[in-house]
Amino acid sequence: MIGANVVKGRTSRAIDSVCRIEINGKPTGTGFLVGPDSVLTNFHVVEKVLGGDNKFTAVVSCLFDFAEAETGGVDAGTPIGVASPCLDWSRYGAAENTSNPSSSLPEADELDYALLKLDDAVGNRPAPGAWRKRGWITIPAKAPNLSKDSPLIIIQHPLTGPKVTDRQDKGVVGLNPRNNRLIYVNETHPGSSGAPCLTADYELVALHHYGDPKWVAASRRQGVPIWLIRDSLVAHGYGASIPDYRDDVNMVEGFLGELSRVLHDGEVGAKVARWREDIVKANDGVARLTAYKGMHDFLHRWQKQLPMMMEAAERIDRDAFASRWLALEGQNVVDDCGGPRDCAGKLPPGIRGGQEEQLRWIDEIVAAASVLTNTLAGQPNARFAAAVQIRNIVRFQLANINYRLVDEAANLPLNKLVTAFRDLASSQAIAGSADDQTEGVLALQRLQDALHGRVDEHNRWQLAEHHLWGLEDISVDAESSRKIYVATWCQAWDVIQRLCAEDKMADWSRRIVTTGSALSKLLEAAEWLEVREAFTDFRRFAADRFRQVDTRLLEECEEIVTLGNPLTALVGGRI
Repeated sequence: MIGANVVKGRTSRAIDSVCRIEINGKPTGTGFLVGPDSVLTNFHVVEKVLGGDNKFTAVVSCLFDFAEAETGGVDAGTPIGVASPCLDWSRYGAAENTSNPSSSLPEADELDYALLKLDDAVGNRPAPGAWRKRGWITIPAKAPNLSKDSPLIIIQHPLTGPKVTDRQDKGVVGLNPRNNRLIYVNETHPGSSGAPCLTADYELVALHHYGDPKWVAASRRQGVPIWLIRDSLVAHGYGASIPDYRDDVNMVEGFLGELSRVLHDGEVGAKVARWREDIVKANDGVARLTAYKGMHDFLHRWQKQLPMMMEAAERIDRDAFASRWLALEGQNVVDDCGGPRDCAGKLPPGIRGGQEEQLRWIDEIVAAASVLTNTLAGQPNARFAAAVQIRNIVRFQLANINYRLVDEAANLPLNKLVTAFRDLASSQAIAGSADDQTEGVLALQRLQDALHGRVDEHNRWQLAEHHLWGLEDISVDAESSRKIYVATWCQAWDVIQRLCAEDKMADWSRRIVTTGSALSKLLEAAEWLEVREAFTDFRRFAADRFRQVDTRLLEECEEIVTLGNPLTALVGGRI
């Protein structure tokens, strides 16, 4: 099995890697990144403009990000020029330029690919709207496990249009007799040639090349097994153009591992000692971030259970099933508290937000949850009160831990660590080329930029949330409170409108603006009977957006947390 986050990363990279191949500005096919500045497509897509010495006789370019936007519009895309000459290519089989490809089988060196070099290493830069680098699709060295009726996914630019995905749950038919073509039933169209064919886990398996009626009236769909193309590229000396993709965290981990390996070197040891204080501070910050993240995850899990828990607590005096279910949930809470207790124990004692403060609320939750486990008659009031106490603790501490998490993320001294890495990367003892030595530095810089970007986004939405929490507590039944409600709403709406203006066309922004404007009109007209329902609609969309922002920050924190072990190993190794 493959981890969900691995598949998630592959999915986004695959989508962002696909581009439309254009010749003199006219669409001719599909391609995809297989390196920072390397694009793979079909030979037949560029064949007509490939001249002597593999130089192009026309302007070839790649259009990235040409895809439908969330709102239903189309993003114009990011054009990137293609350098001349073509790096490497292989022809197609003679029969594959006819309507009967089975009349003769392609030879081993007839793989119908072309490897292009871009004018810009677009794979090392973020896609529009992202902080992380775009990345590329790794070409696997070995054939994956692929059987008849396996799912197959093709991301393509059919009919010169925006990027689309075709998935067939029983897409694979099988290999041809020479095992150098993969046959499948996916839908493709003119313009699809050169698209990546992927497994359900978004692992690359083939280069789509046949079934495009614009090239030839094809009766079936087929692609070239990608491991054969990799072997050919490596044999022709282009292995360095198709490196395996490594995300930023892996590159930083690799750099830390290399440092730990050469700590005995005098130059490296002296530099590590020079940066000792900053490295230790970064390590301690990551450790605290890890602890707060663990407690946040616990509270978030139980926040999702609160509605059902409270509903059961209200029925325990008349519903035996609800009483038993609540007892089981109480025991589950008690059992689940071991995780946050371990996290709290790793925080420093004697500081605000530290070990004692966190253990206190954990003990309070355990005590309240233990009351829930008691199903004896005459206890419904005590059990209901315990459920309310758990709800209140979870709500308050989730806000508190969220504040601690954001504060740690904002103050994590990654900038100092970047400077230290840059100094250490110049050490003679660190293996690899100059570019290899700086990979870890650049990766950490990108992680820092992404984390700070998410923290800033989170803080601005948190301000909006505070205003909305205040509105939830204001009654609209009395004239005096209505004036306070209107004043508070005006403050909240001003903040939220500015946030929505940053991405006017996004679905979430349009929903919030629509419902917020409707609520403002009701308040202006003093239609108080409708205000509560209108606020509920608005609040739901605003809460959904804040959850998205919160999730994005937590994902960035998760990446930084991963660095804890190698940082600790470095600290423990020498300093």
